[in-house]
Amino acid sequence: MRTLNRFLEGLTLVAIGLILLGNTLGYLPWTLSTTFLSLISLWPVLLVTAGLDIIGRGLNAPWLRLLSSAIVFVAVLYGGLVLPASDARPHFFGIVGIDTGNSTPFSFSERVGWVDDATVVLKAGAGEITLGAGSRGTLVRMSGESPFDNPVLSVDRAGSTADVLASLGSGASVWPLTGTSRMNVTLSPAVTWDVQLQTGASTLKADLRYVPTRALLLKTGASDSDVTLGSVPSGTGDAPIRIESGVAAVTLRIPEAAEARVEAQAGLSTLDVPPDFVRLEGGGRAYESAGFESASNRYVIRVQTGIGSVAIRRY
Repeated sequence: MRTLNRFLEGLTLVAIGLILLGNTLGYLPWTLSTTFLSLISLWPVLLVTAGLDIIGRGLNAPWLRLLSSAIVFVAVLYGGLVLPASDARPHFFGIVGIDTGNSTPFSFSERVGWVDDATVVLKAGAGEITLGAGSRGTLVRMSGESPFDNPVLSVDRAGSTADVLASLGSGASVWPLTGTSRMNVTLSPAVTWDVQLQTGASTLKADLRYVPTRALLLKTGASDSDVTLGSVPSGTGDAPIRIESGVAAVTLRIPEAAEARVEAQAGLSTLDVPPDFVRLEGGGRAYESAGFESASNRYVIRVQTGIGSVAIRRY
């Protein structure tokens, strides 16, 4: 009985690893963040199985401990394979939840004024986030709906520069009565931007092809992020792109003519670069496009990631 119990415990870890690996390699159709949240949304199972294990020890009943291991194994299969494919929305203490209509719509905007250079910090702990180009005369527009307290759009101006903060807000709704969390932000294409994206358990779609982006920082947790960049603004030189991710799938798209270098410090993750990139000598995971050294404006992409995948694509 003890041998069978240890076998189930080991099989559970193997199942978790295979499910996450299947997401990382693209064999499972749903997103990595959906799988991760589906698994952790079944956290009450751990309380049930811990209780069964304690009872089994107290009554000297090995079959109860075996039952607890079997329940965990079945829960992993359900949370990793069945729940993500269903229409159910996984929820975990208000991170992502069932849409019960508790969300509040919001909309804010700021005019460009005299600003021609700005930094934007976008903060969203959870939800669906989109970012793109807006009208030239509107510095930033933020709209959506949130179950959290006080979505924020603040602009601190100083002459021709500005610091912008766009945040979904914070707070906790009563689990599992959590509403939809969604934010859409547009930036003026008449301004040169430094962009900082700080997201948690979210889906991010950022189309910056028409937003002059001098620098980008993407810090994300259990998420799926798709970011498209345009050409490096003239006179920028090296445009730093930094990706810091946890359990995430990140796709970064750059123009066909863009020159770039990719340097990666990746844990249990995959890194995919365009076929025209050449791996640099000296070890490590560093790659360059053919014309990087001679380019006057170019991307320098640094990747630091845990479990997941990072793909650099051309368009």
